[in-house]
This record gives sequence, structure tokens and C-alpha cells, in this order.
Amino acid sequence: MLTEVELDELYQSLSSSKEAQFVIENIRTSEPSRRVEGRAGNVAVRYASKKMLRTIQAESHRNELAGVREKEHDKNTLEYGLHPFDRTVNEVNFSAHVVN
Repeated sequence: MLTEVELDELYQSLSSSKEAQFVIENIRTSEPSRRVEGRAGNVAVRYASKKMLRTIQAESHRNELAGVREKEHDKNTLEYGLHPFDRTVNEVNFSAHVVN
């Protein structure tokens, strides 16, 4: 996990807007958006991440866990997390009304 100094240097090198920094800080300090559950053949697993300095939860011992391990050992991945925040996706229909 990046230190505050490393993160500030990254923001500067990318010329990140204050809005982008706010979103990133919110994601970094928030708990996962939902509790991981094993269902429909999935197995809930926990992975002790050295990169993130915390336990990462995944819902599948095959797909998500494979992604966690890949990110954990990828030198180009600075930080990662599963289910980091809850997103509401709005769609706009053809009559220009917003549908939630």
C-alpha cells in the first residue's frame, strides 16, 4: 500500500484533479461495500495481502482469488481491493428520462 508521500507524488506526476484525489481517498479509507459470501458453488476466501497490509476477501476460490494473487504479485499494480465501494449506475432511456 502506498504511503501518503508516495500517493502525493503519484498525484503530482499524474496531475490529478482534487476531485479525483477525493474519490481515491474515499475508496482507500472505506470498508468493502458488501460482505463476501459463498453461495451458488462459490467459496468465500480470505487472502493475507502483504502489498495491501490487510486481509482481502474474495467470493470465489477460483476466479476472484486468482485475480487477487495476480494483483498481489504484479509490479505494475500499486494497490487493489475487491468490492471497494457501492456504485449506483444510472441509465438514460431514449425519451431522455433518467432511470435508476
